[in-house]
Amino acid sequence: MEFLKNRLRDVRDLVNYIRYFHKFKKVGKRCVMSKPLRLTNLQNVELGEKVYILPGLRMETLEYKDGAQFNPLIKIGNGVTIGQNAHIFCASGITIGDNVGIGGNVMINDCAHGYADLDAPIQDQPISTKPIEIGENTLIGNNVLILPGVKIGRNCCIGGNVVIAKSVPDYSVVSAPRPRAVVMPH
Repeated sequence: MEFLKNRLRDVRDLVNYIRYFHKFKKVGKRCVMSKPLRLTNLQNVELGEKVYILPGLRMETLEYKDGAQFNPLIKIGNGVTIGQNAHIFCASGITIGDNVGIGGNVMINDCAHGYADLDAPIQDQPISTKPIEIGENTLIGNNVLILPGVKIGRNCCIGGNVVIAKSVPDYSVVSAPRPRAVVMPH
């Protein structure tokens, strides 16, 4: 029975490789992606080992916009789980450390539209980018928005329904309704 389970897992890995994984810059062993997915420019994405992605992920990298060129890179560490309907958008750099848990409906976005020209629509204005880092062993709850330039330390817990606009130190807990980092003693 164990032999059969291992062969079925090997077949699943092969099907995932044929369908998606050959398009990535790098993919570790035992990664699982559940459909439906919306993935673009995967040549800028590296997956570690044992990455588990639930249905509905939208992962995009932006290389060109309005004549501007970007060098995006998404690095996802080993043992990362990404929940349903997450959205990861990268024009600069997003690094997710090992053993990070990301809840459902989370948005991680390393770029923002400017609004300097009051007469132009915001979506038509130039974008600015700042890399995002999420430290190892961090847990991110459901419905969290992580904005450009944020660095979340290691071993943090980010509660649900929070907008992270400032960096969070190691061993912190951030929760709603008034998000603020509370450093836990270690």
